[in-house]
Amino acid sequence: MIRDGDSAPPRRVLVALEAEAGAAALLEAAASLAAELHAELAGLFVEDSELLAAANQPATRTVPAQAVGRSASEAGSVRRGLKISAARAGEALAAAARRRQVKYSYRVAQGALAELVLAEAGRSDLVALGSSSRALRQACVTVTGCAVAARAPCSVLLLQGAGAGARPVVVVYDGAERALVLGERLARIYQRPLLVLAAAESEAVAAELAARARDWQRRHHGRARVIEAIGDSVAEFRTALEAQHPGILVLDPERGLAARSGLETLLGELRCSVFVAR
Repeated sequence: MIRDGDSAPPRRVLVALEAEAGAAALLEAAASLAAELHAELAGLFVEDSELLAAANQPATRTVPAQAVGRSASEAGSVRRGLKISAARAGEALAAAARRRQVKYSYRVAQGALAELVLAEAGRSDLVALGSSSRALRQACVTVTGCAVAARAPCSVLLLQGAGAGARPVVVVYDGAERALVLGERLARIYQRPLLVLAAAESEAVAAELAARARDWQRRHHGRARVIEAIGDSVAEFRTALEAQHPGILVLDPERGLAARSGLETLLGELRCSVFVAR
């Protein structure tokens, strides 16, 4: 959780690492949060047990994403590729932590990536992972149908790509001032504009929420742009949101459309980075 006021800051930001093109952006995003919140940056690289098991099959000829160069699918080559990727991820983590002057730790584990991330989330204040990572994909296809963001007990940052450059942080406002506070803070951390989406099922309620958000901005010397969004379905919300070209969307899983339609359903429809605030 990103706490406000005088409460204690988070102690641990967990970042789930893989050998992906977006790993650098994910590390920078997580390190920025850790620096702002005076938290430890904890890196976790998982040697996927399913990947290793597949490599042991004699008919397997696939080249895993984590493998380096032209590594073959034999178990030995896969393991060597994973070790190299883990070492590189550790070096990148250390460099990001040094740039932000934060404490860091790093652990390599073997097992099911989604379950290991969720286990680590139990003793973390915030989890950062790429939306294309195996942790999210595996969690979404389990029998329980729960995504990492829906199952984690802490806040979760799902970064898609490089976080969409300088696109705004978008807050879905339904009357809770905490959302505005959090949006202002994230916009400052990532040096992006802030957009407040006053979302409601009717024009009258949306207009009232927009007026309250603008009043809050005036009283707190904020610079957010406030617009109204009317609708009560995931499709309507997605259309209104996409028109604003969001970079990071801030969601409260216990309120608004996320609570009514289900967080996993909503996340499955979105095409931007998402900060699930708990």
